[in-house]
Amino acid sequence: MNKTLLGFLGIVLCLISCKPTVNYLGRSYAPSTNVEIFFDEQDIEKDYLVMGKIENNGHPGEIDNAEDVQAVMLAKAKSVGADAILYGGMPQEKWISDETKTSVEEDEDSKTVKTTNSVNTVRIYNAVLLKYRD
Repeated sequence: MNKTLLGFLGIVLCLISCKPTVNYLGRSYAPSTNVEIFFDEQDIEKDYLVMGKIENNGHPGEIDNAEDVQAVMLAKAKSVGADAILYGGMPQEKWISDETKTSVEEDEDSKTVKTTNSVNTVRIYNAVLLKYRD
């Protein structure tokens, strides 16, 4: 394989691994093709039941912008047969300690041990999936 192809494959793998992942807890039905999106419960005009809750994982390195997370949640909603998604407001910010580094600094008279933590902020979006009552 040439270097260009290997570089391209490396970029593709990075983009795939950075994609947001979601957790879903709830019921499943036959897959759906049309899922409505709501941000306020009062906008929902049909009678419904809550079939489950969904949120993105928010791991360091995952993309956590609203558009990408919404696209992944929409795909999951379709796969479990939801008719609508009701988002739960603005995302929660979560601080995650990613890496701890320890270093030793020495001079003529003393040793200093220094510990630093790398901290990332991730955004957690949550929503409920809805199934309309017929």
